[in-house]
Amino acid sequence: MDFYLDIQVKPDAEMRENVLMNKVYSKFHKALSDLESTEIGVSFPNYKIMLGDVIRIHGTQNKLAELQRIDWLGGLVGYCKVSAIQAIPNEVVYRTISRKQANMTEAKLKRLIKRETIAQPEIKP
Repeated sequence: MDFYLDIQVKPDAEMRENVLMNKVYSKFHKALSDLESTEIGVSFPNYKIMLGDVIRIHGTQNKLAELQRIDWLGGLVGYCKVSAIQAIPNEVVYRTISRKQANMTEAKLKRLIKRETIAQPEIKP
């Protein structure tokens, strides 16, 4: 993944930023499914408390061009500013964010153990 493109949402009185981001992300997810692509990633560079107003899509130049060719934004293109495909700079800082679910039901815990997703020693009382 050595290239990226930014999609900045432009909310208005009819469509709030978080609603617009949800719609764009849903269409993006559908486009990935349609392309059967596992070589495209996503990040949110303006993340603070909320996701922000930019979705950054990462991938190879060919995969990003293929994504853009299928016109996946459809009617939302009027609410978005899409950048050109750009090379990732050499000097970058990476951040990994993950979610740890603290509370888990007993039933879900048993399913995870049965599926061998987690091992017995990892379980804390």
